[in-house]
Amino acid sequence: MKTSTPILAPTELATHYAELADPNPTAVFEEFALPTAVSPELSDDDLAALYEELARPGQPLLDVYPPVSCLCPTYARVDLLEEAIHSFLLQDYPGEKELVVLNDYAGQTLVFDHPEVRIVNAPRPFQSLGEKFKAAVGLASHDLLFVWSDDDIYLPHRLRYSVERFDPDIGFFKADRAWLWNDGSLSGPSLNTFHGGSCWSRELHHQVRGYPHTDLGCDQDFEKRIQFLRPSVELASEVSIDEVYYLYRWEGTGSYHLSHLRTVQAVATYIERQTAYGHIPQGEIVLHPGWKADYRELVHTFLATGQAAQPEAAREIPHLPFPPPLFPMDPPQPALTPARLRKLLGNGRGPKISVVLPTLNDSVLLKRTVEQFQETLPQPSEIVVVDNGSSDGSSDFLEKGCPPNLRFIKAGRPLGVSGARNRGLQEAAAPIVVFSDAHMDVPVRWWEPIAELLDNPGVGVVGPGIGVMGDPDMPIGVGQRIAGANLRLEWLNYENDDPRPVPSLGGGFMAMRRDVLDKAGAFDGNMPDWGYEDLEICLRYWLLGYEVWAAPSLKVFHYFRRSASYTIRADSVVHNTLRTAILHLSEARLGRVFDALKGGQEFGSALAATGPSWQRRRDLHAIRVRSDDWYFERFADSCHV
Repeated sequence: MKTSTPILAPTELATHYAELADPNPTAVFEEFALPTAVSPELSDDDLAALYEELARPGQPLLDVYPPVSCLCPTYARVDLLEEAIHSFLLQDYPGEKELVVLNDYAGQTLVFDHPEVRIVNAPRPFQSLGEKFKAAVGLASHDLLFVWSDDDIYLPHRLRYSVERFDPDIGFFKADRAWLWNDGSLSGPSLNTFHGGSCWSRELHHQVRGYPHTDLGCDQDFEKRIQFLRPSVELASEVSIDEVYYLYRWEGTGSYHLSHLRTVQAVATYIERQTAYGHIPQGEIVLHPGWKADYRELVHTFLATGQAAQPEAAREIPHLPFPPPLFPMDPPQPALTPARLRKLLGNGRGPKISVVLPTLNDSVLLKRTVEQFQETLPQPSEIVVVDNGSSDGSSDFLEKGCPPNLRFIKAGRPLGVSGARNRGLQEAAAPIVVFSDAHMDVPVRWWEPIAELLDNPGVGVVGPGIGVMGDPDMPIGVGQRIAGANLRLEWLNYENDDPRPVPSLGGGFMAMRRDVLDKAGAFDGNMPDWGYEDLEICLRYWLLGYEVWAAPSLKVFHYFRRSASYTIRADSVVHNTLRTAILHLSEARLGRVFDALKGGQEFGSALAATGPSWQRRRDLHAIRVRSDDWYFERFADSCHV
């Protein structure tokens, strides 16, 4: 193992990096002056007092703990970086450690003074994320290397636990499970398909030639290189639930995800726009590490009770006022001809389209959504609002009197997501039924590509591209994929306006034909509360012979709340996940889902509540025309269970 050294000069760094990179690596560092940014504002004594070591009970397992280097590439997200640095400073690791923060956003010069943290401010961006990771390896002083993602959270035992289980003969370690932090809610632990919780030796890095020079997926390709070199080794090691150290954060951080934007150039373009809005601070920035919530306590509470309190910081919508501003929206193109519209909508006197709007404490957004649908629907059409127990007075304007084309239903008790949608369906009379959240912005002529696709008798469900209300520059999601054995869903990226089949749709906006709903069934009434009702109905329709399509030419804006207006019970979510798997997956896949979920405290009670699912499984398997093998082969590029 190497000892700690001062920061390398550019020429030394280029030589060090040349061992790892593809041909012509020194071009990356031409014109680079890579200083260590130092802040005079915090003394070593102040920081020592602030970050007192949190020693865990018991004696260390190793006689000597080797020095380790943690690699933290970052780009224009200071708030998240400060939480990541705090995660590092809270580590209970008894050996020498360093955090290398590599910032290549030229608009910011990051400053932080601490003996274990090195800030490197590069004057221009790297050409790929893989190249940036390799540069971070070149900057590292030690030979045991840890990924330290700037947007995720690591609990204080991460370094110690990993080193104690690190096998030098394998040269790689990561836990097989991770917590998932989404919009302030904790779930899991889930199957860890993420690279951010891993560590490896410099020798192994040399052997596989490091990260490929790509953006999205460079980390997974790096692990594939290791797996190719170690074909008989399971890279993810089994850990007990109380030792899971990694919190992978998804929605609710107020920042971008490379999974959405795909390339570093797209990230740079997004940051330019956010800077123009005044959302990204510029110039010299003195970092003040800290957590916005006590993530250790969130995990401890979750382990004890099955639920985690939502941190107050997660309840805010970063950078956006409430209500979010209403931006002009482009209608879908091309516009349909009058003759085509007459054919699609018919000449009958009944309603053309029924829009079902379940609502629960949607504040002023309910009225905004209702008014937009009233202004844009073809006539005659209808809107059915189902109030699922609001207490904020948001639906009072409907109780005072509804126009003829609007029906208002005030549920006597909370119905859950599926129950509220199905209750609205009972009142819907049109041949096309749209289920929409009650916090949505829609353009004129939004219904045209919906009606066009549903005119195909083989298509059962259609959804739009979905963006973020109040921020039109955020990425558009076009359908969803199944990202792992825990049935975790991820948005698919917008590519172009061409309609295409997708594995599943986000339930914020889904359209069906009434005749298909009558044949294939509506939303699963045996799914309590919230969770996975959208995936279940999409899977069911695919396997019963219908197709699920996205119409990206239609782009709507959805308000993504930082915390739900309803209670999300962990046992209900797990129950709904298990029910979806039981209803539709083969025994082998069902076993993988059980393995991915069984570590959770709520698994036993959730599984016990799935008794009626097994008879429903037999009924569905008797009538379906496609197998789940067919489905996963059809979407082999995006869905994995």
